[in-house]
Amino acid sequence: HYSENDINLRNVDLAAAGIGFIVFDELNINRYYGTATYGLTDRWEAYGKLGAGSVESSDPAFAYGWGTRVTVIDGDRIDWGIGFLMSWLDNVEDDDGHLVCITGQRHVGRFDFNVREIQAMAGPTIWFDGWKLYGGVFYYDLDGDFDATVTGPLLAAPLRLSGDIDEEDHIGGYI
Repeated sequence: HYSENDINLRNVDLAAAGIGFIVFDELNINRYYGTATYGLTDRWEAYGKLGAGSVESSDPAFAYGWGTRVTVIDGDRIDWGIGFLMSWLDNVEDDDGHLVCITGQRHVGRFDFNVREIQAMAGPTIWFDGWKLYGGVFYYDLDGDFDATVTGPLLAAPLRLSGDIDEEDHIGGYI
């Protein structure tokens, strides 16, 4: 399956720089997974996710996760259930397009991203002939951090930056 996020950064430490930078207004995180599911009981499934992901335009890196779904109420054609999933992505990006000094000069950065996502969901499963449809509401949290080393024409020595990654929207729906 495919997953994409556009996220904002917070708490970027630029105090050591002495000059102002515009750093990542938004990041685009893409993940592609293959999922293997195993039925632990008639009402409980567990699954693992393996794949690749990237932050912005970086080369793909290893992405992985796990999850579970449990049916809590059985019905004739509609069951009600809950689910939970977690996944991780650690990614390194060499990029010169995101760091722009307030004077307009471009700087080169090497970024190390660590991203974690958690999702908890609840809703119905509707049974059709030979297949089922999941839907409902979810709580979603994506967070992580990044470290960067920046070099450029205004810097006498490499500048080290760090910051937190945080998704702002936490409630949603799924099908």
